[in-house]
Amino acid sequence: MNDLSVALHKLLRSLVSIKMRGWILHWNAKGENSYGDHLLYERIYSKVDKSIDALGERIVAYTGHVEPQAMSADMTTPVSLYKLIKQSQQLSDVCVSLLPQANTESTTGLENYLNDLNDRLDTFAYLLKQRGV
Repeated sequence: MNDLSVALHKLLRSLVSIKMRGWILHWNAKGENSYGDHLLYERIYSKVDKSIDALGERIVAYTGHVEPQAMSADMTTPVSLYKLIKQSQQLSDVCVSLLPQANTESTTGLENYLNDLNDRLDTFAYLLKQRGV
């Protein structure tokens, strides 16, 4: 695997971790603001699910296949959803930085996807920060 492929797979695994952590938080929302938190987490995990599918398809287009271990969420490390989102943004930035070295005809679509993903993740980070969760 080349550097771009490795980075894309790390990003995919990170997105899967966001989805799973968001889903668990959605189920376990409690307290005074539980319903609002419940809906916020649902919004995050459902939109990330679409991003996972889109990234998986792009990985196949650029590398030929998706490594199965990229679909296993890292749930062993107690990291906040906010931190996972910020880590995913950093991984997306790494992927963008590796695009010029890619041995493919065109990476414009992948670059557009990664930039859109970063915007979406930024929205999630903002909403989580506003909620203080």
